[in-house]
Amino acid sequence: MIADTSFLVALFIEEDELHEKSINELEKNKKEILITDRILEETFTVICYKKGVDYALMIYEIIKKFRKKLSFADYTVIYLALKDNEKILCFDEELNKTINYRRRIQD
Repeated sequence: MIADTSFLVALFIEEDELHEKSINELEKNKKEILITDRILEETFTVICYKKGVDYALMIYEIIKKFRKKLSFADYTVIYLALKDNEKILCFDEELNKTINYRRRIQD
């Protein structure tokens, strides 16, 4: 699963009208969630506006603990490798693990 800012904001802001729905989705789909670096940046920005910098920093630290260390460029490699069923030339262990995991759950 790949998270969008709207989902993450609803998940971390209790006052959001979609908060309960985001929690239900998370519990229902107990799968790994991918968060691109751009989505993380956008989520941080929106949470800053809505709840303040301190709260946003706390959320960022929570996400960072569980987030794989993959960049937007890494996600494009993952997408193309899976979409076209291509082998990748890569020495990045985290990227290779992610692609292999995604291939297993696709089958």
